[in-house]
Amino acid sequence: MKVLLALDSSTASETVINEVASRPWHLGTVFCVMTVVDTGRWEGLPALIEDAKRGAQTLVATAAGKLIQSGQEAFSEIQLGLPKIAIPQCAKQWGADLIVIGSYGTSALTRFLLGRALRKRFSALHHVQSRSCARVHGLSRLLPVA
Repeated sequence: MKVLLALDSSTASETVINEVASRPWHLGTVFCVMTVVDTGRWEGLPALIEDAKRGAQTLVATAAGKLIQSGQEAFSEIQLGLPKIAIPQCAKQWGADLIVIGSYGTSALTRFLLGRALRKRFSALHHVQSRSCARVHGLSRLLPVA
């Protein structure tokens, strides 16, 4: 099984990685721990983009390290662009079976709207098959992407 774990720097994402690392997974499960540096926020400010890339590298390396310490196979990935586009593109290119997304630690309304937008975006990935859908402590979603 291929699991794409999309994180940001929120405490919710920290909870998600700890939860994923503590769960039993099928033998052969591989994790891609990714984050997206939203370049739209820093357009025209290359020094800030470089700082964001360094922070992103630390984030995904730490998260992948937690998975590896728990006995899982994991690697990290950093994408530039918009998360709503980069996450499903990465899932499609890699052939992810499951996408786990850490919430942005915002209000319930914002989480609801974000979830709705991501569900619409992921519905285009017809080749990815997963029927699992659960909430982890109300902070993240295991999204079906088919």
